[in-house]
Amino acid sequence: MITFASQVHGKHAPSLPKPSVVAEAVTDAIAPVLRRGVNKEEDKAAAATAVALAEAAAASAEGGEDATATLEEVPPFPLVPPLPPTEGEVMAAEAGGPEASLRGAAAEETSLENWKYEWITLKASVVRIVIGNLSSSSESSHTFSVTKKEQTRTIRKELYQETHKYAESMSSTIETSMSLGASFPVKAVQVEASASAHFSQTIQSSIEHSRTQISSYETETISTVTSVVSQTFKANAIGEPDKVVYKEVWKLGETVLRELYHDCDVAESEKEGWAMEVEDVTMSVAVDRQWYSIKNGDGQFLNAGHDTVAGLVTLIGSDNSYAQQWTLDQRHLISKDGWFLFCGDDPLCKVGKELSNDSTYTGKISLSGTQLKSGAYCMTDRVMGFPWFASFAVTQECNGSQSQQWSFIKICNDKQSSNNCAYWKSHGYCHGSIYSPYMGDHCRNTCKLC
Repeated sequence: MITFASQVHGKHAPSLPKPSVVAEAVTDAIAPVLRRGVNKEEDKAAAATAVALAEAAAASAEGGEDATATLEEVPPFPLVPPLPPTEGEVMAAEAGGPEASLRGAAAEETSLENWKYEWITLKASVVRIVIGNLSSSSESSHTFSVTKKEQTRTIRKELYQETHKYAESMSSTIETSMSLGASFPVKAVQVEASASAHFSQTIQSSIEHSRTQISSYETETISTVTSVVSQTFKANAIGEPDKVVYKEVWKLGETVLRELYHDCDVAESEKEGWAMEVEDVTMSVAVDRQWYSIKNGDGQFLNAGHDTVAGLVTLIGSDNSYAQQWTLDQRHLISKDGWFLFCGDDPLCKVGKELSNDSTYTGKISLSGTQLKSGAYCMTDRVMGFPWFASFAVTQECNGSQSQQWSFIKICNDKQSSNNCAYWKSHGYCHGSIYSPYMGDHCRNTCKLC
């Protein structure tokens, strides 16, 4: 389910007053830090603000007591995200820190944070074109008939291609996920507040329906969501208003979401703004998978690339390679360098570059609490001798042992919320700013500092 809202928050940049006033502000800002030390997020924020004020005050002092200086915009702390995350999309253990494991899950299937999201803004529109007139008549046969194509939604591929124009960092992992059966990942849609209620509801509903699967990704085409219909529109009786018949086309950017035929009173069609309405739509769309390193209770990391010739999955120390970065997508465990993990009746788990039709290796992995399961069996490790002398991923009966306990560790985790980091990045705080040290510690992923 997508969460909807009606407008985007505004932004304001303050100017700095006289140095004497700045000095008081610095004292107020840094007081909590002096009392308790920098051990809380609010204290770190206060310290960053104090440093900014102090530097600006120094610059102002060079120009004399009456001189003024402009302080680079200080984002409010803490920022309130414009929309809360949709239920089930936040990693259950996130509050425990980036190395927290998923423990004590109540449900059999534990949800990971599957995607990294980015806000984009594009135009949505509706155009209404009159194609016929119906004058009031006492004759019941006074009708207007039309046989035309109707479209009630678009397809995932069209939605992906349209949003990709505005989210340049969107990766091919989105299409890969949809080819596995996923919906196009949209977390939130905000329609400009000036839009009519009907416009907002139609756009939101159309995006929600268009992002879902109607067939396999390869076979979904526009023809699968269109149909040829014959409609007959009847005139009002004499004395009642004349009518028009019109075509209505709804678009997101250049992509058609809906194309339908209706009739209405002439007076309605003559209202200002009836023929066309264009509004801004802001969407939170996925741009890449959220990647994790996966560590078992013995401190070893799941690795896809150590022995790809034999197709076996090893467990080794951390090396931060793509072979050790994983995502769980549609119950497929996939490494960032493109290997699918398969476990089955053979206890040895394997990797392959594409899905297998071999029923012995289903490739379906479920996350239950801290256990990675293939069917009824749990993934663990086994040390093997000649010719490998290495530790490999295997499946065995679940016994609750330490080697069967797995932790998902976010790769390049933002300590701050993604909305806060994206806001600060848009103001240039990642690099060459007085806030860059804070960003380097709290928004590493957003600032691409990994």
